[in-house]
Amino acid sequence: GSDGLGSINVTSETDNESTIIKAKLHQQVVGLNKSVTFTINYSTDSFAIKRGKIWDVSIPQIETSEDVASYQVTIAVPGSFGKLVKITPTPVSQSETGGAKTYVFTKDTLNNSRIGASFGDYQQFKFTLKYRYKNDKVYAVKATIALPPDTQYQALYYKNIDPRPIELRTDFDGNYLADYIIKPGKKLEVIASGDVKIIDSDIPLQKPKTWTDSELEKLTLSDKYLEVGNQQIQKKAKELKNIEEIYNYVVSTVKYDFTRLETNKYNRRGALATINQPDKSICVDFADLFVALARAKGIAARGLVGYGYSDDTSKRPTKIEGLVNSTVLHAWAEYYDKVGERWIQVDPTWGSTTGGVDYFHRIDTNHFVFVINGVSSTLPIPAGGYKTSVNQTDDVSVKFSDEKLFDSTVPDISLSLEQIVSG
Repeated sequence: GSDGLGSINVTSETDNESTIIKAKLHQQVVGLNKSVTFTINYSTDSFAIKRGKIWDVSIPQIETSEDVASYQVTIAVPGSFGKLVKITPTPVSQSETGGAKTYVFTKDTLNNSRIGASFGDYQQFKFTLKYRYKNDKVYAVKATIALPPDTQYQALYYKNIDPRPIELRTDFDGNYLADYIIKPGKKLEVIASGDVKIIDSDIPLQKPKTWTDSELEKLTLSDKYLEVGNQQIQKKAKELKNIEEIYNYVVSTVKYDFTRLETNKYNRRGALATINQPDKSICVDFADLFVALARAKGIAARGLVGYGYSDDTSKRPTKIEGLVNSTVLHAWAEYYDKVGERWIQVDPTWGSTTGGVDYFHRIDTNHFVFVINGVSSTLPIPAGGYKTSVNQTDDVSVKFSDEKLFDSTVPDISLSLEQIVSG
C-alpha cells in the first residue's frame, strides 16, 4: 500500500469468506470536498487458470455499498492466452496492443455479476468409459449402451470401442447407441476410450440439424419427472415471460442440498417435487424443473447428463461422501432457439451454487455431454450407470488433455501393387 507520502502499513483479517483490509494513511484529512488518494496492490493466482487447452478468467462479483458511486475494472490479458472465445458481460471498451488485450468494465455494465472470459481454440478431454452387463437369462439377449454423442459444441474422437458392437446407430436426439448380443449366463464389459473436443463459441462445430415443428413439438410434452401438464407447473410457466426468466426463477428459487450426497440420497425427484420442496434439490432437480417449465411455455427443451469439471467441489460437487473412487455425473439442460436455429445449453445448478457466474448466456468448456434425454427423460442411460455391482466405481475417467487430435476428414490411401486382378 502507498499514499502521497510513501508506503503505508496494510493488514488483513479473514472471517469465513470475507476479508477486511485495513490501511493507516499518513494524512489525516477531514472536511467537505477533501480527499486522499491511496493505492493498495495485491497478487493472486486464482483469477486466471489454464485447464487443458483453455485459459479461464473469472473475476468475482464486486460487493459495494451504496456510498460507492462508480468504479472501473480493467483486465489486461497477455497475447499468449490465444484468441478470445467468449466474455461476459460485454465490456464498455476493448483494445489490443502488441498482442495483449485489454477489457474495461464499469459499475453499470457489471450489474452485480461476475466477469467471465475464456481464451483458446477449444477444450480437450481424454476419457475412458466402462459399461457392464450381465445376462442371467437362459437365452441370448441384446444389450444397448449409449456412447457420448457429437453435438454442435462437442466432437468425439473414439480411439477404441472394445469389443466392437454388432451395430452402431443414432436415436432421435442424436445419441450414439451401440448394440451387443450377450450369450446366456455371460457378462459383457465394454470399454470406450478417446478424446473429446469442446468449444465455447456461438459458431457450432458442425452444421446444426434443421428441426421441424413436429419434431420440436415432441420435446414439449410431459414425461416421467417432467410433469408439464400439471396445473402448478402451468401456472408458474405463465407467470414467467421468457426462457431467461425461467432460468432466473430456477436459479434463485431452487437450493442445492449437499447433504443428499453425504447420505447417498441422490434419487431423482422430478419437476413437481422440486417446485414444492426447492431446498431439497440436487443438479438433476434443477434441470428437470427448467425443462418442465420451458416445455410448459411451449419451448422445446431437453435434459443433458455427463461430466462437469469443477475446481470447487464444495460448490459444484463431483464426489460422493464415503466413496473414494466415485464420480458424480452432472445434469444440466438445453433449449431450442428458433431464431438462431440451434440448441443452447444452460446450467441452472452451477448458476445457483457459484454465487453469480452466468451459466445462461455462457456455458463453459467443462461440460462434457454423455447423453441427451429428449423424447425420453430417462433413456438412454449415461456412462456410469451400467453396473453389475455397487462396488464398481472406476467406470468414468475424464482428464484434461493437450495431445494432438487426429482431425483429418480425408483418408490417405495408397496401394503399392503394380497389377490388380479381380476374381
